[in-house]
Amino acid sequence: MIHKIKKGIAYILILTLLPLALCCCSGNNAASPSPTDDIVLTPSPTLSASNSSVQNTPSPFNPLFAFYSDYNAYSKKQLSEYVIALEGANDETLLKLFNHLFYSTLPMNTVGLLISSTSEDYYGSLFDGFEGSGSMLTYDDRYEFSYDFANGERLWGTFNKDGLSFYKSFSGTEDYYKMTLLKTEEGYTSTCRTQNETTTLHVTAQEITFN
Repeated sequence: MIHKIKKGIAYILILTLLPLALCCCSGNNAASPSPTDDIVLTPSPTLSASNSSVQNTPSPFNPLFAFYSDYNAYSKKQLSEYVIALEGANDETLLKLFNHLFYSTLPMNTVGLLISSTSEDYYGSLFDGFEGSGSMLTYDDRYEFSYDFANGERLWGTFNKDGLSFYKSFSGTEDYYKMTLLKTEEGYTSTCRTQNETTTLHVTAQEITFN
């Protein structure tokens, strides 16, 4: 099982980011980054047909997706090297890292794929990997977002130019996780608080610390 998860992490870290290519198929003129600029840390769902019909939008490129694109481009090399160092040497830390990356990047492949309406707000529905629907509302100093998964679970939080703070609920329980991803002077810091522990990932231009 651990061997399969390790292979899955390595595969995830070398994948290029697909959601923007899907967004570009929706009839807008948003520029696509180089395929090597980003990595997928959570599986990518695809846009529903209702999103594909959105046209003549003032700002089709989602700012939350842009924030994660910058984060992925910045941290890709360091994360890849860190995963290689952990493989076979520290399986427990590797599993914790995989869990941390999965939850701390959920907004990218859900709310981050929503397309703007005729206003400055973002709405839409997705299917496949993270089937559901959500919205992101624009305020002067922040965005407020939520995403309702088809299985009854929910993601919600706030986002600004310096980062985001959000929560994830689970079906059949009142438990929830809290995550943050913040841009700092040194790089990026993310946290994932579960019912049992809190993990923290610091990424700078030279190194990674995870505990």
